[in-house]
Amino acid sequence: MARHARNAANKDSPGYLYALHNESFREGIFKIGRTGRTIGAHLRSQQLYTTAVPTPFEVVMASLVPTHMYAERAAHALLEAYRVNPRREFFDLRTRDIGERMLQKIFKKIRALCRWRLLVNGVTTESVRHKLQASLRGEKRI
Repeated sequence: MARHARNAANKDSPGYLYALHNESFREGIFKIGRTGRTIGAHLRSQQLYTTAVPTPFEVVMASLVPTHMYAERAAHALLEAYRVNPRREFFDLRTRDIGERMLQKIFKKIRALCRWRLLVNGVTTESVRHKLQASLRGEKRI
């Protein structure tokens, strides 16, 4: 299945919203992204450690969300003023400490937005909980 077709099929599936930091970058630079439930944030950070970066990425924050693509779009929209390059998922939050505090608040807001979006679309919190639990066990209930 083509990558784009998989992404469309998994648009509202559970996954992880993550914030990564790399010591090779300036102190307040974070990569904010998403990944599906199958690999998680830590494996994704390892995938990004290529010949293009001299040091590995560190997972600063990761949150399981019911709709990972929506969560990423919402996080990027909230952080748009801090984006380093319009074509990249890197944001300059000035210092690591400020960035981490800011990201904690944003991740909390994103989780609430994801729950609200599912409720508006007729999906109950209980069914989301069951879907997340099933996805973590590897079942195909999503």
